Amino acid sequence: LRELTSDNPRQQYLCSRFEDVASNRLALLRESIDLRKTEPQDDAGQSDIKLRGIPLSADLTSTMQQMRDEEQQLLNIRTRVSRRWFTLAVVLLTTAFILALILFSVHYRLLSAELEAREQAEHAARVSEESLRRLTGRLLQLQDEERRKFSRELHDSLGQYLAGAKMNLDIFSRAQPDDRLLSEAISLLDQSIAETRTISHLLHPPLLDEAGFSSAATWYLEGFAQRSGIQIRLDFPREIGRLPRPVELGLFRVL
Repeated sequence: LRELTSDNPRQQYLCSRFEDVASNRLALLRESIDLRKTEPQDDAGQSDIKLRGIPLSADLTSTMQQMRDEEQQLLNIRTRVSRRWFTLAVVLLTTAFILALILFSVHYRLLSAELEAREQAEHAARVSEESLRRLTGRLLQLQDEERRKFSRELHDSLGQYLAGAKMNLDIFSRAQPDDRLLSEAISLLDQSIAETRTISHLLHPPLLDEAGFSSAATWYLEGFAQRSGIQIRLDFPREIGRLPRPVELGLFRVL
């Protein structure tokens, strides 16, 4: 009892009082037992012991009742404290849960905003890449149109002038068949006409529009092999067919 009530002075006092009264009561019981052993017929002594025990019994009962009341009060106090701690714990847990929900909501919004921004950036990059691809295709088309224009001018104007000059020199060479300078001039004109035709075709080969990339590539590589003396092996699929015009143009320019 002392260990159980060590934190309450009132309980310690009642416990000490209970021990004292219980000790006195036990002493009367021993006295009564001893009296019976020594003088069994002494009824007056037994009555006196009983009379002295009545206040002790009442005091013992009163002390026990006070201890019960005190214990009940302590129990009520501890119950109230426990309820307060329980309420405080519930409030803290509820607050922590609400804060966790708020943090989760904020984190979710930030993550959603980041994902949306990333998607927008990727979409902008795709749009920019597509615009760049279209711009590159358009630039390549304009360059090809310009090359085609130069090719036509070389073939139709400069080529015709060179051919006319060669015809005149041929006519003149018939009158001067042994003129070495005239023969060299005709040979140079032949080379100029051939080179003009080659440059004209390289700028924009007619086969690229008429027969497609495979024919134009074959013609270009054969001419390159003849001009450079390098042996070239060409390997094309048998049925490559016609490709979209921008693809054929891009492949030929790469080649």
